[in-house]
Amino acid sequence: MRAKKEDDHWILPVAGCRVIRCGVDPNVFIEGGVSAGESFTLIIEGEFSLLRHGAGFELDPADRGALGPLLELWNREFRQMVIDKSGQVAVSFDDDSRLIVSPASAVEAWEFHAAGGYLIICLPGGGSTLSGANNRGDG
Repeated sequence: MRAKKEDDHWILPVAGCRVIRCGVDPNVFIEGGVSAGESFTLIIEGEFSLLRHGAGFELDPADRGALGPLLELWNREFRQMVIDKSGQVAVSFDDDSRLIVSPASAVEAWEFHAAGGYLIICLPGGGSTLSGANNRGDG
């Protein structure tokens, strides 16, 4: 996994990958990849926004009954995943759906995990940090 650094954001190389799993445990997760061995996971720990087919949803992992729209992302193709300098992550999909997770003041709003220990975390209050065994990024 190699993120591309731009002036004020990072672009993660997820284009063309499919959502292979999405669901709920204590948090919300979306797993993408071409296969289970080449996968990555976005874990959402706080409130987030989802825009699907012109309808907007404000979702919270704690409100399990309202998460149905998230499950409709299964088997969608990722177009882009961008992390801006504030720590907001925006994910777009092939059906024009868009998922946005903004930083939270007191908790890590999201985490991104990929093979080889690659980890990006949205810090409480904003910003993000890249860590792991394969701490790689262009720039």
